[in-house]
Amino acid sequence: MMMFSINRWLCLLFLVPAFSGLLAQSSSPAWWGSVELEKELGAKMSVELEQEYRYFLRSGTTDRWGTSLQSDYAFFKNFKAGVGYSWLYQYKSDDDCFASRHRYFIHAKYSVKLAGFKFSLREKFQSTYRDADRESVKYSPRNALKSQLSIACNVKSLRLRPYTEFSLRHPLNNPDGNSLEDYRWSTGVVFKLTKKAGLDVFYLLDHDDDDDDKAVQAHVFGTKFKYQF
Repeated sequence: MMMFSINRWLCLLFLVPAFSGLLAQSSSPAWWGSVELEKELGAKMSVELEQEYRYFLRSGTTDRWGTSLQSDYAFFKNFKAGVGYSWLYQYKSDDDCFASRHRYFIHAKYSVKLAGFKFSLREKFQSTYRDADRESVKYSPRNALKSQLSIACNVKSLRLRPYTEFSLRHPLNNPDGNSLEDYRWSTGVVFKLTKKAGLDVFYLLDHDDDDDDKAVQAHVFGTKFKYQF
């Protein structure tokens, strides 16, 4: 009983940064919304389809549309890997146009449960091809390695699951040098609506160095609806 009480309060602490984010001022506040459908193909394999939309709140303009398809396979109890493809329709303010991008990726994830929490580490390699006829492109494809550490509350008696995540993106083939160019920190809550459906509400701090080597920081408020077949 005492352990459950401690876990419950630790879970609630994940929400504190989220509420502080609501008070933050940003030059680029945004909203990200997505719908994800997942289908299990046996005990170890699954397929996911996601549709995402990103919107700049202050300017009232679309950032991008995105459609992703990926497949995962659980090799062991705590380890799974997968491959996927994303089509991105990205707005480029410098060129004042939308351009299509094609992204291919492969990832591996290891998870472990400990004292009511779930710790996960994911490594993801991605290669993004840009359309030089539509936007200014320094080089293409852009290869990068993304590392993400996540901690989620795993108390089954709760109908909500608080979590926090931190990720880094490191380029692999930048002709000007491969230094860290992006980090993200997010915190949120997944609400269990039904046995198969859930709603993720989150706040995300996105720090990115754009093509002109200028630091861009955005405060993102997001929602994701997920349904499992």
